[in-house]
Amino acid sequence: MGREVAYRISPDGNEQWKFWERLENGEWEFYYAFAIQPCRLSDFVEACRYYETSPRSTFTQKRLCSRATPDGHISLTDDRLIAVRNGQRFERPLANHDDFVRSLNESFGIRLDKPFPGHEEERARSHLTAPSSLRRSQSTE
Repeated sequence: MGREVAYRISPDGNEQWKFWERLENGEWEFYYAFAIQPCRLSDFVEACRYYETSPRSTFTQKRLCSRATPDGHISLTDDRLIAVRNGQRFERPLANHDDFVRSLNESFGIRLDKPFPGHEEERARSHLTAPSSLRRSQSTE
């Protein structure tokens, strides 16, 4: 059984809102603040550049794949598979690179066929197809 996931959004009194997640110990952890106002795509250029290029960004430091599902979402990182279904969080640590490759195929329909950049020690065992030639797996979720 997974743990219950809970989130909270609260006003901060300055026309902004705060997003919180309840931790396992019952305490609420603040994640970010946001405003409800229209934005242009160009408003996000600087933040996008940071997330795409900064060595401090999670997205440049590890593999990450995530998608929404009808009842929650599923995410895969270098070392774990996380699924949230109907408010319940389920985590499974990955044993090794082969477990990552299998989870990528089974949960996202992505099959690795060529070397995966940045994982030199694993290149002999699995490979990544260029994005334009990714093949959908026939496996089910």
